[in-house]
Amino acid sequence: MLNPRRVLDALSALVWTMFPDGRMKFVNRWLAEYTGFHTENGSQRLWRVVINPRDIRPSLERWQSIRRSGQPGRIEVRIRRHDGQFRWFATQISPVLDDVGQIIEWCGVGQEIEVVHHGDIGERLTRPEFESIVDNIAVPAAVIAPNGELEHLNKLSLEFFGKSLQEIKGWRASDVVHPDDLAQTVIYQANAHREGLEYNIESRHRRADGVYRWHNVRGFPLRDSQGQILRWIHLRMDIDDRKRAEIALAESERKLQSIVSTIPTLAWSTRLDGSADFINQHYLDYVGLSHGQAHDWAWQTAVHPDDLEGLTIRWMTILESGQPGDAEARLRRHDGIYRWFLFRVNPLRDETGRIVKWYGTNTDIDDLKRTERELRRHKALLGQAQRLSQTGSLWWKPSTGEIAFSDQGYRILEYPRTSEPSLAMFTERCHPEDIGLVWNAAHRLVREGVNLDLECRLLMPAGIVKHIHLVAERIEITAGEPKFIAALTDVSESKHSAEALERSESFLAEGQHLAKMGNFSWHPLTGDIQWSRPLYCIFEVSTDTELTLEVIKSRLHPDDAHLHDEIVRRMSHGERHLEYKHRILRPDKSVKYVHMVAHRSGCEAGELRYIGAIRDVTQEHLAEEALSRARAQLTRVARVSSLGVLTASIAHEVNQPLAGIVTNAGACLRMLAFEPPDLEGARETARRTIRDGNRAAEVIVRLRALFSNRLSTIELIDLNEVAREVIALLRGELSGARVILRVEFADSLPLVSGDRVQLQQVILNLLRNAAEAMSEIASRPRLLKVRTTCGKDGRICFEARDTGIGLPTEAVERVFDAFYTTKPEGMGMGLSVSRSIIESHHGQLMAAPNDDGQGAVFMFSLPALQQTS
Repeated sequence: MLNPRRVLDALSALVWTMFPDGRMKFVNRWLAEYTGFHTENGSQRLWRVVINPRDIRPSLERWQSIRRSGQPGRIEVRIRRHDGQFRWFATQISPVLDDVGQIIEWCGVGQEIEVVHHGDIGERLTRPEFESIVDNIAVPAAVIAPNGELEHLNKLSLEFFGKSLQEIKGWRASDVVHPDDLAQTVIYQANAHREGLEYNIESRHRRADGVYRWHNVRGFPLRDSQGQILRWIHLRMDIDDRKRAEIALAESERKLQSIVSTIPTLAWSTRLDGSADFINQHYLDYVGLSHGQAHDWAWQTAVHPDDLEGLTIRWMTILESGQPGDAEARLRRHDGIYRWFLFRVNPLRDETGRIVKWYGTNTDIDDLKRTERELRRHKALLGQAQRLSQTGSLWWKPSTGEIAFSDQGYRILEYPRTSEPSLAMFTERCHPEDIGLVWNAAHRLVREGVNLDLECRLLMPAGIVKHIHLVAERIEITAGEPKFIAALTDVSESKHSAEALERSESFLAEGQHLAKMGNFSWHPLTGDIQWSRPLYCIFEVSTDTELTLEVIKSRLHPDDAHLHDEIVRRMSHGERHLEYKHRILRPDKSVKYVHMVAHRSGCEAGELRYIGAIRDVTQEHLAEEALSRARAQLTRVARVSSLGVLTASIAHEVNQPLAGIVTNAGACLRMLAFEPPDLEGARETARRTIRDGNRAAEVIVRLRALFSNRLSTIELIDLNEVAREVIALLRGELSGARVILRVEFADSLPLVSGDRVQLQQVILNLLRNAAEAMSEIASRPRLLKVRTTCGKDGRICFEARDTGIGLPTEAVERVFDAFYTTKPEGMGMGLSVSRSIIESHHGQLMAAPNDDGQGAVFMFSLPALQQTS
């Protein structure tokens, strides 16, 4: 069989072939010699080297257009000759197709058209030299006129047919071409001649001995400067041996594919460009596609969208490498389920080592992938669990000394993960004082098979001591070769925490003892009660006593037993917060006062629990009682101290009704001395005498109430009425001090709850302080405004606003401090006592400078009594 490359090398034309992707595949000898460019210099650089720089870009664009169309085309470019001269060439480019019409390569033939560009091509085609050139072509060649008339056959053509040119001109096409190929050949050639395009067709031609042989027939048009076709050149290359080999190979492949289709695996083959040309039936049945639906690149429709890009990139990489490869991707089963597959592919090479096809199989690895994922997950969880629990593991085979550590084991021992594991790694870290303990336990583990469970210390290179809990068990016995698995947990933190907890509990117990406080917990559903040790001391019961609600109730004062029942009831109902004060009756019948606070810490079924604290407040209680008595005494002293300064006002208030009594008594005597006596006038005068006597008596009653040493009495009070009574006592004093009093009492003021006398004392103190603050004022009226209001928050307010000397900013809060005074003769107790009284009534007493900067305002507020309908 004649080698096609030798034929192409014999052609006096620039002939080349390319792969479907545009990579150079072959250049003939005439092209190499003409350009002086040899393939060892890198055939991929050929065109950029030999084409005129001005023609590179347009020729490249034309070439890309021809590739995209898949149809023959023509490119005219200037090509550099070996002597450096550029000559015009017309390159006719045609696709080479396989049996199914797929492009397997591109073929180009370049003819010099320099003379065409100079307008003398017509003359050259008529010269004898042209026929001589055709005769020297190393393959059968023919020259045909544009009208289809045979003009010339070279010697090889005449020898093949065994006839002269004149005899052959009289033949019909059926005398030359095999009947089975005739129709296709005639149609194909006629279309090419009509369209003026190159053509490439394979057909069988009859030799002189009557034998038909396969030929590859290629036709090229030669054109003049106007593009008119002058002649057709036909080249016939004998491909009979190759064709018969291809037919045999196709039959062999058909049989092979038939066999492969019966194999229960997903098998396939592809062309050189990676497109599928065969997919076995098992594959098609799996993905639910027909051969037509999966052919070429359509098989990609069964690939998971998320995997398609990666699979395609991997497939292209394998094709470029020319080496076996594999990839993983998910394939859609016929029922729509995606499963993981391993794609494996190998190239098939011919006798020259050239790849002619790719064969591959797909193996279902979905279960393996799931197992791997689960294994990785379990490994990650185990590693995370070991990190969180600070537990490492090791495997040990004493007979060989083999040992392996987990990652956390390396971290605990503080060795790099790259260190070669050995038993010495552990013994080197073991604390010198514990090495004997560890070795003895290890020997018992090996000799007797006794499981190991101990705590030891590790001494790290930085001097830090770690506490380790080591547990080991035998896991396998084979011919006297036991193996062991061990876990070592870093318990340093828990060890330190336990020590810290012990210290903390000691500190807490000591603190509770000093604070006379104890803690408790109670589960209402289970009845479980727990006390801290100090609580036993507070209740004065033995720590051996079994704690029950009855035992606790027996220690309470009889009058507070009902509080115990109320606490139990509220806790049983799950109330969030409780706070009580009650008494404990001691064995010597003395009383101990305690303060209990408890908080709910659980609310789910079966988990309701209360945590609380009980503190012995006996000393505080006794101190509060003493303070209350002292405060009451101080309040009385303050009231009495006010008596002296009220003398003038009291005398004025008493003298007025006494003077009226004397005057009315004299008038009554005169009326009775009349003849006849004026009984009606005397009667009226007597009534006025009685009225003035009552006025004097009321003054005395108010004084006795204000300055009496009686216990505090809580009652409902009208604050307007209380203020009027104090103003009545002070009216004389205010008048003597030239104070102008303006009263603005709110109507229908709600009542307040409090001690009438104590509130009178506060108002008295505020009004007297206001009068004293204005005693030095002479440049403006000494105005005192007294008013009551009811705020939106439901609080009753009393306000005394003066125009006196005012309050410095720094004195606004200090004026209520005990013993702080701005008066030379003052004690500094009045406002302090007043604030104490107001706060005991759940109110607030405040002071502020006057709005206009002259004088001050003192005010207090009390909660109003809630009205019920």
